[in-house]
Amino acid sequence: SILGEEQWIYLENELESSKETIIIIGLGIQFLAFNKGLNEAINFSDRKRLFYLISKHKKSGVMFITGDIH
Repeated sequence: SILGEEQWIYLENELESSKETIIIIGLGIQFLAFNKGLNEAINFSDRKRLFYLISKHKKSGVMFITGDIH
């Protein structure tokens, strides 16, 4: 997992309480890359969990800044 459970809880609390129009989430690995090793792209379950949290808290202005693929 890209985050520990305490970090997931922190992220959800931040998404829930944020009143910002735009939320930027930074990752050191690719978020939307497929067929890459775990070191180069987020795994499916973490991506699904992150999409779920964004949807659950009705955040439409989320942007990702991610790492590159080597």
